[in-house]
Parts: sequence; structure tokens; C-alpha cells
Amino acid sequence: MKTNKIYHSLLLLLLMPLTISVAQISGISDTKLCVPDAGALSVGSFEFEPSFSVFNSTNRFCDNGEMESLAGESVSSSVLFRVTAGIAEGLEIGTTFSSTIEQVSVGSKYIFSESENFSLGLIAGVSLPAGNKFIADTLRDADNNLTSSYGALGSIKLSGSSSIDMIFSFTKIHGENSFDKILSYGIGFGQWLSKKFQVVAELNGFSTYNGKLHSGKISFMPGVTYKISEQLLFVLGTQFDLMGKNEYKGLGYFSAFTITF
Repeated sequence: MKTNKIYHSLLLLLLMPLTISVAQISGISDTKLCVPDAGALSVGSFEFEPSFSVFNSTNRFCDNGEMESLAGESVSSSVLFRVTAGIAEGLEIGTTFSSTIEQVSVGSKYIFSESENFSLGLIAGVSLPAGNKFIADTLRDADNNLTSSYGALGSIKLSGSSSIDMIFSFTKIHGENSFDKILSYGIGFGQWLSKKFQVVAELNGFSTYNGKLHSGKISFMPGVTYKISEQLLFVLGTQFDLMGKNEYKGLGYFSAFTITF
């Protein structure tokens, strides 16, 4: 009983609403799985990235953080496309859209401080509904709302082959929705085992609230990246949900090809 109380207190502490927050701002580049790095594309270059993800769940996190079985199985999938361009020194702008054209997102990344081992940047973006409305598969679904986001990120180079990326962002949901704010956060570690192969471990989380906490989840994401060539990077990862509240608990898989021009 005491262990359950400690677990529940820890969950609420990790998911409690904060005044500064971060959302997964779309359209910006990264060098690992989902956590973007504090680096921008060089001027005149751009990336095109198709990605595919599947999420499968047979359980959900309840209001008290405990799990209960679903009356069946929940499976969702998505195909996304990202285009990002370097337009000035330390500045990139990009867009992300899905194959179903539910939402079109535009994001930017500006690196304002960069040294040999440490860099800092700012991120911002907006997401616009594109008219195709589908049934929401999560409480934080905002595919039919205008959203605006901003945040900060940082990268630390531990050695010539390993690094850490961190991100915090806040998203405001405009219009009718069951909540109006999303706080997102993430940290990612990458280790290059060779010039082409990198192993990655990330911890990602989010909280949604509107005066009080509505839902949230923390997930562990391991994966790999492989440089097929200087212009082509393959990304493969999985998602394991560790703890949450009023959200599905499941297992996810995702992959992407990042093409640089």
C-alpha cells in the first residue's frame, strides 16, 4: 500500500502542470528519434523525411495512474511527411503534414548560442486544421484546432561520438477543446558505435491541462539510426509507455528516412 502511494505521488509530480511548457513542434530537424537537437541545417540545404508509426494498446492508465484493460484492442497508425530548409545562419523553417491531411504544421528553430560542446536554441510553430476531421484516439487530440507553440532546446556533446539533447515546449490550443494547454518535455542520448550506426535512448513526456491536470504520459523510446549514405539516414525506434494518467498504455513502432539535399 505504501509503495502504491509513493508511486502515485511520483506520477503526479512528474505530470503536474507547469507555467513553462513544450510541445513536439513539427517541421524541425533532429539527429536522433523524436527529441530535436540544438543544431540547424546549413544555409541553402533542406531535408525531406517520410515517416511511419504504429501504436498498439490493450490497456489504459486510469485517473489514479493505475492500469485497466480495454474492452478490446486499440490500434492507430500514421504516415507523416516533413520538409525543412536552412534559410539563414542558425535558422531553419519547415513543415509537417500527414497523408490524411488532417493538420498542416509549420515550425522554426533558431540557434542563438553555439560552442564546441554546448548549444542552445529557441523553437516556435503553429498547426492549422486542414478540413479533414477524424475520430480522436487520445484526449490531447488537437487535429481540428489551431495551435501555437514555443519552447527551448539544448545539446551537450559528451565526446566525439556521444551527445545529449533536451527540449521543453508549451502549446496553446485555440478554439473548442476539452483542454487548452500541453506541456511537453524530452531528453535523448545518442552514441555512435561507428561512423554510420548510432544507438539512441530517449525519455519523452507530456501533460495536458485546463485549470487542472487532464492527462499525461511518460514514455521510454529506444532506437537506432543508420547512415545509408551522406544524403540518406534511416531511423528506427520503439515506444514503451512507463506511466501516465487518462491515456492509453501501449507499444509503438516508428521508422523514417531522412533525405538531405
